[in-house]
Amino acid sequence: MTSNKKSILTVLLLVLVLVFGGTSIYLATRLSTQKPVAPTAPESKPKAGISCSGEGGTCTVGTACPAGKTAVSGADCDGGYLCCKSDWIACSTINFSVACEPRPACLDDKTPCSIKEPASGWCPYLSCDQKKRVFYDDARNVAGTYYLDKEIPKGGTVYQGQVIVFAVPYTNVSNKKVLSAKIEDTLDPRLTFKDADNGCTVTSNSNKVICNIGEVVPGKGSQVAIRALVKKTATLGELLNSAIIETKDLSEAQCHTELAIKPEPKATLLCVQKSTVEKPAGGTTTTLASVVTSGKKYDYQFELENKGDKASTDFVLKDILKGEGRDFVDFASTDSTCTYNETSRVVTCPVALAPAEKKTISFSFVVSNTAPDGQEIKNKATIHEVDGVAATVSDCSNTITVNNPNISALKKAYLDNTSNTAGNYTLSEEITKVSRNQTFVYSIAITNDGLGKAVGVEVTDNLSGEGQDALTFVDSDSVCAYTADSRTVSCKTDVESKATKKVSFRVKVSDTIANGVKIKNVGTVKLGTKTISVKKDLDVSSVVSCNQGCNSDSECSSGLWCDTTANKCRKKACTNEVSCECPATATPTPTATWTPTATRTPAPTRVPTAAPTEEPIAEAPTEEAPRPTAVKTPRPTRVPTAAPEDLPEAGIFDTPGVAILGGGLVLAVIGILLAL
Repeated sequence: MTSNKKSILTVLLLVLVLVFGGTSIYLATRLSTQKPVAPTAPESKPKAGISCSGEGGTCTVGTACPAGKTAVSGADCDGGYLCCKSDWIACSTINFSVACEPRPACLDDKTPCSIKEPASGWCPYLSCDQKKRVFYDDARNVAGTYYLDKEIPKGGTVYQGQVIVFAVPYTNVSNKKVLSAKIEDTLDPRLTFKDADNGCTVTSNSNKVICNIGEVVPGKGSQVAIRALVKKTATLGELLNSAIIETKDLSEAQCHTELAIKPEPKATLLCVQKSTVEKPAGGTTTTLASVVTSGKKYDYQFELENKGDKASTDFVLKDILKGEGRDFVDFASTDSTCTYNETSRVVTCPVALAPAEKKTISFSFVVSNTAPDGQEIKNKATIHEVDGVAATVSDCSNTITVNNPNISALKKAYLDNTSNTAGNYTLSEEITKVSRNQTFVYSIAITNDGLGKAVGVEVTDNLSGEGQDALTFVDSDSVCAYTADSRTVSCKTDVESKATKKVSFRVKVSDTIANGVKIKNVGTVKLGTKTISVKKDLDVSSVVSCNQGCNSDSECSSGLWCDTTANKCRKKACTNEVSCECPATATPTPTATWTPTATRTPAPTRVPTAAPTEEPIAEAPTEEAPRPTAVKTPRPTRVPTAAPEDLPEAGIFDTPGVAILGGGLVLAVIGILLAL
């Protein structure tokens, strides 16, 4: 029995030895066929370069795994990615004396590789320890040389039409030299390759960029820059990009970045309005001006607004003072940051506005004195980008018309009127002569024939010079003032377009001025740069005409005498008549002795009834009185018809007085006969 038991135990032990020996041979065979694998991605996201399946796999973009890797089905990679694992057998936990092949995937000392890396390292290996980075393009960048000063953060935004720079860093994290390595970066189809560092090439008809790195000593590294353009037609959304760092022995690491393509924020800068304003000297308010005057100062004001969602830091406003009347605009000054180039006649104003911000900038100008009346000035300002883009972003225009005054002036002297008072003068009779002690009016008529209002016309009359020391200032219009020290009358007034305005003042001649002296008065009328001289010469005469001042009869002209009450030369026959024209006298009526009296007319009662049938007695024409009433005497019926023939045809009755007496006696005789 004992020997039987021993035989059974021996058989059992032999079976166990065969089982364990076969297992060992199987494990050794599997280990001999194991290949190196890439390290797991440091993050657990189901994207490119991220660990998957829990078996050392890595999510890889595309539909096929690289050489030396096998796709793992049912893994948790995102759409468009494949979970790939290296073709090697995981190390056993059994302590055998045999060593594992170089396994980069075990460098992190995590499952499934539990054996620590030996001091000499498994194999040369490059790592992307800083991940893939993205930078804004720099104006100084050229192929092979890149300034990476401003980084776009992870998950940041890029825009359609924007140029960006990818930087793929690498470091030799092993203790062995990497003899040869390369970086492969397949750009997203929404990107267009622009250029890259030396040693990089892009495959034709694809976006795969291959950069040869060469040797990398332990602990050292660098980076590769690739510049790309986001297509203007790029679809908005996530922009994920991965690069693979590969060594000669096929150890590799992945480097990726995450961005988003979004609509580009823009500065929408508008010139809302351009105005011409007049700013009174010393004033704070401004007045819009559609008409301007030569020699005057105005402001061009620009109302600007940024209606975009980006600050407008790269824009300028330009105003070219040339053409369409702008040559008559002379730049004066600015209270902003505008500058003026005299050669090009261009005003340039930088514009910096935050989103939705409004701002007004301005510069002053003077309308040239050479600008003709009625000239139109059409001005147009434009906004441009500073980087030299020729296209106009916005513009605004303004048109003004030059309305210039055109003044002339004439000076006259007028006789003083009794109704005249200070500032209120009746100018009806112009004079060329004055006498002693006479008050008269100087008046300057200013005519404006231009389209513009003449504002601030200055009149100056200095009462000095030939004969004027005999003049004394009396009073003036309200727009004038008299300075006694300088004997100067100064006036300031405005004259409307197509109008005439008179400026007047009174003076008095001294009573000691000599006869025959000339009084020569000279004044000036000034508007802007235009100065007009106005003159008036008067003769002094001690012999004056009607209604002019006098002190004695000898000073009045012939036929006049000096009315000492009014001190005026008048006509003595009609002192109160200022025209010296006396009223006409009435013609005397004839005396009654020339008209026959009623007593000489026969009484009607004494005329016979037959009188109407009798013929009237003809009377000698020479004997009748010249008055027509003698013909109306009643016809005597009893006078013989021959009586007219008895009268002599000529004689003493031809004498008017005798004829009258004779006629009277004849009538008396007829009366006596009738009485009988």
